[in-house]
Amino acid sequence: MSYCLICKNQGLEARAKVRDYFSNEQFTILICPSCQTGRTYPFLSQKEVVPYYQNQNYICHSDTKKGAVNVLYHFVRQYMLSYKWHKIQHFYKSTSNIRILDYGSGTGYFLNYCQKKGCDTVGIEPEPKAREFCQQKFNIKAYSLSDLTNLPNQHFNVITAWHVLEHVENLKDCLRTLKSKMEPEGLLFLALPNHHSYDASYYGDAWAAWDAPRHLWHMCPQSMDFLIKEEEFCIHALFSLPFDPFYIALMSELQKGNEWKRYLYGAMHGLRSFWNSLSDIQKASSVVYVLKVQK
Repeated sequence: MSYCLICKNQGLEARAKVRDYFSNEQFTILICPSCQTGRTYPFLSQKEVVPYYQNQNYICHSDTKKGAVNVLYHFVRQYMLSYKWHKIQHFYKSTSNIRILDYGSGTGYFLNYCQKKGCDTVGIEPEPKAREFCQQKFNIKAYSLSDLTNLPNQHFNVITAWHVLEHVENLKDCLRTLKSKMEPEGLLFLALPNHHSYDASYYGDAWAAWDAPRHLWHMCPQSMDFLIKEEEFCIHALFSLPFDPFYIALMSELQKGNEWKRYLYGAMHGLRSFWNSLSDIQKASSVVYVLKVQK
């Protein structure tokens, strides 16, 4: 397919040739020169991409603490649970009667954290093993994707999708479904990697946040602005996730083959990316878009 699936512009440009660290297969990142939306080629369907999540070393669905990277990941995750919760409090301006839908709830840590803060929570997670883990560890039932449209009369003050939208096959359908579950004054938090960031530019083909083929889409503030307006949202706020540049730099160094120097170089380039984001949020390694429905 030679046209942009978001803005329908004809002609896409190859931005990067990336190797999947787990399968060793190569994929191409195509960028639309008009709206700057990127997609992975070949563009795998939701069913075709499932096996690429099932490697035991894929950290996002792993709970192992073996190895320094996994230990660091779990330490940072605990801090980020608090950080995300405080951002929700800050932008929603309320601490009572919050109903949260976490779309792509993974192994349930964020659901559990929000429940402990007194929220009513619902999780949607496509991966059966992650849903099973959530049930066993936290006694929280997460629902499958097919269950989302069937949730009876359930609407939410806050909907979150932390690094999820880039995995979704049909972005527009996903946003429309989430919008249909929002209260009129509700907020939608979308966190995505930013291919206009310093670290994306520096690491190029080795940028870990390409994460092909699991990341089907590659967004930046320009492409999100186009998509958001088309789906009748407006941007309420933007913020970054402070540990993302360090983690992405660390994993990018691993992609480059810097096994022993990755901690030093990862910290150095992660800090540079973080510093750039302080002066320009549009250069952040990851951007969280806080959205409201247009009135």
